[in-house]
Amino acid sequence: MNSAELAAFFARHEYDLRNTRNGCWIDQKCTMDVVCFVANQIIDYLESGGAEPFTNKDIWKYRGAVDQVQMEFTKPNPLSRAMVDEYNKFYRQIMKMLAAAGVLNETGKRPIYFTVASYEVLDYISRKDVNALLFLCGYIEKTLKDSCAWKPFRIFFEEQDEASYKRLKEAFASFEIANTPKGTPREANRIFAKVVNPLAFRRNMHGTVGGHLSPNVITKNDIIYNRPNWRDVNNGKDNNIARSQFVPLVEYDSKSEQAIAKAMGEVRNLNTAYRDGRSEVLDWNATDIANAAHHMFPKSQKKEIASYRENLIMLTAAQHMGSAHQNGKTSTIDLNYQYKCLVSKLRRIQEYSVDSNPEVAHFYSLERFASVLDIGLETDYFKTLPFLDFAPIESGLDLFYPDHPKMNIS
Repeated sequence: MNSAELAAFFARHEYDLRNTRNGCWIDQKCTMDVVCFVANQIIDYLESGGAEPFTNKDIWKYRGAVDQVQMEFTKPNPLSRAMVDEYNKFYRQIMKMLAAAGVLNETGKRPIYFTVASYEVLDYISRKDVNALLFLCGYIEKTLKDSCAWKPFRIFFEEQDEASYKRLKEAFASFEIANTPKGTPREANRIFAKVVNPLAFRRNMHGTVGGHLSPNVITKNDIIYNRPNWRDVNNGKDNNIARSQFVPLVEYDSKSEQAIAKAMGEVRNLNTAYRDGRSEVLDWNATDIANAAHHMFPKSQKKEIASYRENLIMLTAAQHMGSAHQNGKTSTIDLNYQYKCLVSKLRRIQEYSVDSNPEVAHFYSLERFASVLDIGLETDYFKTLPFLDFAPIESGLDLFYPDHPKMNIS
């Protein structure tokens, strides 16, 4: 599933809260990591022979779910009597949100029964928390626009000041009170962060923290429930998310070895002329001349971007064969070092973009770098960013490398 198909899914649904009056369209537990986690468990339950319709208890009591919840979200045993209500809420809030979005169907009251309305979307959400973030942002924005409640959000993202934040918070509370069962500003404010912060993160903007305008732009840590790394394994599932549709640019012949060699030579020459041959990655192995043009996404795996300058970075021999390819094994890639290379390249592109020489300033393309990331990481996250700029791209990289090493400022 790709971004166009997800947008088409939203377009087929009407989310006007003035008509539905659905107070569960979003809730406090609806963070991207929890949404992805619960969607994954529903998929596992069904693929293991679980029947429809199902309840939230069917999902969190099925085999394997209990251990995962305790391990990944550091919660007590959900089978203890004291924790039943908490776990019912943990799962029910996500499943009712998915029902409001049209991913699940919901019937009954006590208990509530669910069936799958769109297996394709549910599967997409379950694969990675990045997918869940894209789903949440699309769903939240569509709901607000369908409900004619988007204007104060748009103004806040344009002005980003205390006055627009205060107006947005008041307008959101008033709207929720008028159109959902929430009866007080306090009830509305409980979900305010879950609405505004994912949208702010995608835009690399300020949001809300502790009931106030956030002092800094919203980061990944502001929009997750926990710091899970369980999706690195994901029960043997294929973790690929929507594959990008690749359209070659005319100045690059992606299949030509000659074009690859030409791009490597051009990147090497620019680095020699403007950086005196220094490595583009600053670490303890960066002392020698950088003579290795390294493919950050291996050309054997991603041939369609092998001739992109934006996929090449100049390293020293020690960095190339000791860090990028540990122990000199060119068939393997160290993911932590891949992250360092990608962030370093992004920062070099930013440096070159303000050079007074137009040929240097336009040597690299930020749009093409975003394409390299989408193809290399098998996503369409970067091409769908609301604003294509350096900071949101670097924030996006944090999502794909959750255990990445700390980067120097330079």
